[in-house]
Amino acid sequence: MRIPVFAANWKMHKTVQETTSFVREFSALVKSLTQVELILAPPFTAIAAAAEIARNTREDIAAQDLYFEREGAFTGEVSAIMIRDAGASHVIVGHSERRRLRASDRLHVGKLRRRHLLRRPLLPAGAVV
Repeated sequence: MRIPVFAANWKMHKTVQETTSFVREFSALVKSLTQVELILAPPFTAIAAAAEIARNTREDIAAQDLYFEREGAFTGEVSAIMIRDAGASHVIVGHSERRRLRASDRLHVGKLRRRHLLRRPLLPAGAVV
């Protein structure tokens, strides 16, 4: 039987301090939930703090996006290595606004999956393209 996945993408909301408070409170509320996988996707600046607090909880931490190159002169982009180093175990790929604003398409998402060996990428459902 499949375990339902509930992922919360925070987009560009919450500072590091707000994130730490939220993760502590959320963890206390969901600690008895055992039949679901819970994933929180704070802004990149708060991933390390969220991952530290969520270390011994039911929640996993995700990045909101990644770039397909490992490193290089790609201003503002974040690689899988950086995401893993910050403490995230998942990454969301294929956001409708990322596809629209960056002209990304399914080929880009596929390249991310192949390049970073994403076994279970989180693909947004119901997003407007």
